[in-house]
Amino acid sequence: MAAVGVESMRPETAMEETCNVKIAAAKQGEGLKQYYLQHIHELQRQLRQKTNNLNRLEAQRNELNSRVRMLREELQLLQEPGSYVGEVVKVMGKNKVLVKVHPEGKYVVDIDKSIDINKITPSTRVALRNDSYVLHLVLPSKVDPLVNLMKVEKVPDSTYDMIGGLDQQIKEIKEVIELPIKHPELFESLGIAQPKGVLLYGPPGTGKTLLARAVAHHTDCTFLRVSGSELVQKYIGEGSRMVRELFVMAREHAPSIIFMDEIDSIGSARMESGSGNGDSEVQRTMLELLNQLDGFEASNKIKVLMATNRIDILDQALLRPGRIDRKIEFPNPNEDSRCDILKIHSRKMNLMRGIDLKKIAEKMNGASGAELKAVCTEAGMFALRERRVHVTQEDFEMAVAKVMKKDTEKNMSLRKLWKRPRGTKAEKDLTVEKGALKIESDQKEGNLTVVRIASDLSENPCKKFPLLKTPSPSRRFSPSSQYHLPARSLTSSDSCDSENMALPNQQTVDYPSFKLVIVGDGGTGKTTFVKRHLTGEFEKKYEPTIGVEVHPLDFFTNCGKIRFYCWDTAGQEKFGGLRDGYYIHGQCAVIMFDVTARLTYKNVPTWHRDLCRVCENIPIVLCGNKVDVKNRQVKAKQVTFHRKKNLQYYEISAKSNYNFEKPFLYLARKLAGDPNLHFVESPALAPPEVHIDVAEQQKNEADLIAAAAQPLPDDDDDAFE
Repeated sequence: MAAVGVESMRPETAMEETCNVKIAAAKQGEGLKQYYLQHIHELQRQLRQKTNNLNRLEAQRNELNSRVRMLREELQLLQEPGSYVGEVVKVMGKNKVLVKVHPEGKYVVDIDKSIDINKITPSTRVALRNDSYVLHLVLPSKVDPLVNLMKVEKVPDSTYDMIGGLDQQIKEIKEVIELPIKHPELFESLGIAQPKGVLLYGPPGTGKTLLARAVAHHTDCTFLRVSGSELVQKYIGEGSRMVRELFVMAREHAPSIIFMDEIDSIGSARMESGSGNGDSEVQRTMLELLNQLDGFEASNKIKVLMATNRIDILDQALLRPGRIDRKIEFPNPNEDSRCDILKIHSRKMNLMRGIDLKKIAEKMNGASGAELKAVCTEAGMFALRERRVHVTQEDFEMAVAKVMKKDTEKNMSLRKLWKRPRGTKAEKDLTVEKGALKIESDQKEGNLTVVRIASDLSENPCKKFPLLKTPSPSRRFSPSSQYHLPARSLTSSDSCDSENMALPNQQTVDYPSFKLVIVGDGGTGKTTFVKRHLTGEFEKKYEPTIGVEVHPLDFFTNCGKIRFYCWDTAGQEKFGGLRDGYYIHGQCAVIMFDVTARLTYKNVPTWHRDLCRVCENIPIVLCGNKVDVKNRQVKAKQVTFHRKKNLQYYEISAKSNYNFEKPFLYLARKLAGDPNLHFVESPALAPPEVHIDVAEQQKNEADLIAAAAQPLPDDDDDAFE
């Protein structure tokens, strides 16, 4: 039985062993497969890496080959004989041109067969072979990259339809710019020369640059735009070279228009002696500009368009006919023009029905076009702050108040400054120092009318400025008010009473008084100098003057008491438009500079020129302040301007109280015509007079007489018992 069992179990064991062998073989096959797969992936990765390295090396090889070719070409050019660089003067024929070569001279040369003679024009830069003088290469024009950037590639999108209130100016600009370029035969038939240059002048924001962009849009000319400050360079001769290259590029791209903005930066009037190398370089640039304006012909279709805010300081040589043939004024728009400008800028705005733009224009008397555009922008900002997509009349009124105000907190409308009950009638005359604005409040709350006072002082200032007369007590602001009337120049002459010399909150005097104008750059110490006389102390805290401040100073002399109304004017450039109004009717002046700042002394001729333009033949004192400071930049021997202009010069110090009365003493002697006049101490207070009542005195005298007539009582009189 046991043998049978063993026999029966052997086939099963054999089958199991066979299966195990097969399983082991299968596992071994899977391992080999995985091994070879991994090996294949590794080889593929190495192949990709080798391929990338091959591509990189091929790229490097190509780059090196190109560099080798370039170096070979350069070497070949270096081995060739050099060429002369010249300028074509005239094309003589099919194969001959006249070339000017520096410094040899002019030559008639042949043209290489590879050169197209039609591409050769006068003033073209060419290269001539060294041996045969054959023209073999046309060179590009040598123009500075900064000058190339002045070329306007993209046509401006401004059109004449976007300009409002300048119909007469547009008509004149078309006559002198567009008509000669498009129809030159009209001028030839009449036998007259074409205009060369046009000057656009007027206050800032009146549309001068906007009209220039419109001219560039409507003419098919190359438009070259340059700012005057771009021509002021650091090194000597750079500005003149840029002017020459600018006109060279204009000739190459004719017809062309050169627009020079802010021409006063290089075209200001020349003085007798320059105040430094910087001024001399600016004058060289202007002289080159004058030369170029004389040099090119009008028939070359080159027009020069200039713009400035200060025509009064331009050199007369620049303004003469032949250089500037037409001067076009851009005044502030009138009421109808303001309404047209508002319509143009509000054309794309989402406005509510019933908005009266004419009413807005009436409230902005004297505003410029830029201010009108700012009103439209501010009105949209007010609507944006309230999460609205439409603009209302109230938004425009608040925008007018914000744009026209000059001396209030930022981001705050005038509506918030005046809190008054609804339905009450209030009328206030408010004049802000900076802008001389008269703001009238109507009966309706928030309805403000802003009226800008005219700046023309050529006539009687009392008629021009009724606000400057002393108002009634019911309408006068207190001295502590946030706003006060601006200082203006008024004297007792020209049918104006002497009360108008001072501010309304100051008392008038019956003794001689004079208007003293103190000018100079900001920070020179004018205010601290005046306040040293007022308070007797030196104020360390510096606050810049806004517009002008008037301080009355009284002095006691041996001939009596006098008063100086010291007009402390602001030295900042932003108040430059108001200076003439401050200077007019000035009787004496003080020009102050800081001896620790050289630039303030360089600007003294400008201040003197502005003073003499308005005030003629007045005594002027030149003062160098802050002589107590050790690091002095303007030495005493360097101050020579007063000798050239016959002025009196004093070195003063408001801090150390040095020579601080001498300028006033000199001016008092000049105004009084007495060289022996001198200051004395102020007299002490006199005791008050005793006023006696005559009737009471007579009564007392009668009582005394009656008492003297009565007998004296005896010792044994009963009255004494």
